[in-house]
Amino acid sequence: ILYIRENFGVDIIALGSDFFGTDKLPKGLENIGKVNELMYELLRKGLTKDDVEKVFYRNALRVFVESMR
Repeated sequence: ILYIRENFGVDIIALGSDFFGTDKLPKGLENIGKVNELMYELLRKGLTKDDVEKVFYRNALRVFVESMR
């Protein structure tokens, strides 16, 4: 997330939550219940609240809305 944000901008990042069907989950995100830890870590790493909202839902919502037009 940090690499993509730094090199391409935060507006193209969207977090998915499909944790089913794989056993290759990132360390620290073994289940969806740990997603808040990711949010706090991104804030600690310097993302703004606006950036985090984009990553967690606003970017995906924007794409969904645009695709309906």
